[in-house]
Amino acid sequence: MKVLYLLNSNGVGGAEASIRRMVDRKFVQGKVALLWNHNNVQKNFWNGREVTQITDANSPLVGALKSIFAIPKYLKGQNFDAIQSQLKGADLIFAFLIFIGLIKKDFIYVVSLRNSYDFYYGNGFLNRLIGRVHKFFINKAADVIVGVSKQDIDRFTQAFGSKFKVIENSVDISNFKVKEKSILTKNVKVVLVGNVKYRKGYDRLSSLIQYLNKSYPDYRFTFSIAGGIESEQFKAEVSSLAGGNSVIEFLGKVENINELLVSSDIFLSLSREEGLPISVLEGMAAKLPILLSNIPAHSLILDPTVSEYILFNNDKEMQETFSNLIESQTLREEIIQAQYKKLLKDFSLDRMCSEYLQSYKTGCTDETTASN
Repeated sequence: MKVLYLLNSNGVGGAEASIRRMVDRKFVQGKVALLWNHNNVQKNFWNGREVTQITDANSPLVGALKSIFAIPKYLKGQNFDAIQSQLKGADLIFAFLIFIGLIKKDFIYVVSLRNSYDFYYGNGFLNRLIGRVHKFFINKAADVIVGVSKQDIDRFTQAFGSKFKVIENSVDISNFKVKEKSILTKNVKVVLVGNVKYRKGYDRLSSLIQYLNKSYPDYRFTFSIAGGIESEQFKAEVSSLAGGNSVIEFLGKVENINELLVSSDIFLSLSREEGLPISVLEGMAAKLPILLSNIPAHSLILDPTVSEYILFNNDKEMQETFSNLIESQTLREEIIQAQYKKLLKDFSLDRMCSEYLQSYKTGCTDETTASN
């Protein structure tokens, strides 16, 4: 079976990491098409895979305009059993081309929604306006609309009906290294993963660092942020938060995230909004204790027996949960073991690929809708 994965750009984030794993799994004959260039590129990310850059544009607006003409030209003479778009720009452009008849739909068209309902259709006026257009065209063109998390199922189902289903994100742990023992010294390395932008919540480090300076003066804390810089101004603001016994380092794009994780002591996510974050699953897979902001995307992937020790709603709770991890190896081990079992049970790559394969073969049937 031949499947084309259509992405906005050559920038790298969670969606791209997930698609690369699916391509590498070779459960289908997968090709990747990228619509424009991005400054958040990771060198060699797509090496060894069959990837085409559709346009040479360096901005989304120019890339979108060029893609309207370039995509039909690229598809001419090629036959795909399924085409899957992910990220709002690629979804909208491709669905529009189908709707106006510039692309003849003789394949299963799958749209993969990678974030919350409000990320696509809520928040500010402009986002809501673009969201209405996006919703209209994918509803008209897509055979299957996939959500990567169980959050907002009711809202997505109301918008897309029986076309909508959930296929939760996953990670490939077949060759994943794990941390052997959760033993802390007074040099604590905290890893945070995600591009440097407001949505990832790195500014929330302020109160935590102030607390650690006061409560653990004999310790040294290194906060290592792995991700591309999407805002230099925001990076500067976050950099200014460091002080006392705490440092913040920006690692940029990290090619071997597994090595970074096993060399760290605690995985921390401060995100304000997510789909189903692969980075958190990777932290679980490396057997790190995790601390997460209490948003639906995080709470839905936690084992109920340990979620109260992982999630925090505000600065005070963040300080308390962090302190508990520092003080108790027993708690760290309980979190690690519970979340690793949860990962094996619910977030395997084989399960995810199998569910996508069913969609590519049949479209969305009664047996595969979100109600299941």
